[in-house]
Amino acid sequence: MNGIIVVNKKSSMSSASVVNRIKHITGEKCGHLGTLDPLAEGVLPVAIGRATKLFDLFLNKTKTYITQIRFGYMTDTLDEEGEVICTSQYIPKKEDIERVIAENLLGDIMQLPPAYSAKKVDGKRSYSIARHGGEVHLSPVPVTIYSFDVLRKIDENTYECRVVCSSGTYIRSLCRDVGALLSSCATMHHLLRTHCGAFDIDHAVDLDEITEGNFSSFVILLEDIFLDYPRIDITKIEYKNLIDGKKIKPNLLKNAKNIEKIDKNQIICVFLDEKLIGLAKVIDGFFKIFIYT
Repeated sequence: MNGIIVVNKKSSMSSASVVNRIKHITGEKCGHLGTLDPLAEGVLPVAIGRATKLFDLFLNKTKTYITQIRFGYMTDTLDEEGEVICTSQYIPKKEDIERVIAENLLGDIMQLPPAYSAKKVDGKRSYSIARHGGEVHLSPVPVTIYSFDVLRKIDENTYECRVVCSSGTYIRSLCRDVGALLSSCATMHHLLRTHCGAFDIDHAVDLDEITEGNFSSFVILLEDIFLDYPRIDITKIEYKNLIDGKKIKPNLLKNAKNIEKIDKNQIICVFLDEKLIGLAKVIDGFFKIFIYT
């Protein structure tokens, strides 16, 4: 079976352990489409079978998180797992938090990843270097923060926020930066991912609900994932020509009328005998399948 199961990952589980469990249940090759830290919860799409080829397609999707920023201290990991490395008596007001966010943390920004992250430094994972007492030297990377809303005050030093951001954004770093901008210290207390691209938490399933007997009922088939995308049905001869590497002008395809007005960057679902066989684009004036499913 080929498709995606949207898992509602629980805290303390690694993304890899979720994937391994799904792999054991399905007996298929599996991979997640965007990792979550072990402490984080929420949407973790797991690709099954040929859907694992779609990783790059989903890599840069928008994510939505609900997080809690706790002021008064900061840890070396920027979350509750680490050791406290600074403290502050100053707990900012909601309006001050909103002000520094609006002035500094919206739109395209440069963000310094946490030392305890999966970023690579000289071929080694940053977190591995940090855990062994080494100095980690990371460079800021570009990310996009589409919205960053302070939802409510939970207790005397904790605020709940919602962040909509680009892939590659570290919410722990956002919490750190909010504290620093307010001359305080802050740590991420909780993290829940509610959306990962088109997948949302309302359609996610707890891992312990998935069994060998029922997993197929939770799989979103590839045909359904790309239901709203343009479609073209090709012939067996056209398919052979494509896999043989022949260049084909879009207008020479039998069903060319289906893609004549499609933008050159638009993804097109390619079907053969009513089966989705790949995703295509018009590249340099030629019809090209860039992912075979």
